[in-house]
Parts: sequence; structure tokens; C-alpha cells
Amino acid sequence: TLRKPKAGDLRGLTLQDVLQSDVAALIKLLPRISSPALTEHEASELEADDLAEIGGTVFGFFMTPAQKAVIKQLTG
Repeated sequence: TLRKPKAGDLRGLTLQDVLQSDVAALIKLLPRISSPALTEHEASELEADDLAEIGGTVFGFFMTPAQKAVIKQLTG
């Protein structure tokens, strides 16, 4: 399970890197927001498609309700 990051979870990371799903940023962030917590090593061993999906989930945490509504409307 992933939870929305808090400010402290983003320490040492740039929002730009997180929102661009930068691999290194996601690997550092995942242990801070996953339950049960993944280690950085476990995060680095994820399949690329799984990491991409996680990046999309993390990006979604930063979307406004209006942005989410547009996405929902476009995807049905």
C-alpha cells in the first residue's frame, strides 16, 4: 500500500524529480511511503512496468480534484 507523501517524506528529493517519475527519486521515496515498507534495494529490484505504475500512483497524489475529474472523463 502506498500513502500520499508528507513534506518530510520528500526530504532530499526534488518535487520535479518525483513528479517526472525519476527512477532514483522513486527508489528513495518508496521506502518512506510504502506499507509494509520496501527497502531501497527491494524498490530497485522492481520490474520496470511496476515502477512505472507506482510513478503514476505517486503523480496522482499531487493532482487536484479537477485534474482527476478530467482524467476520469477522458478514460471513461
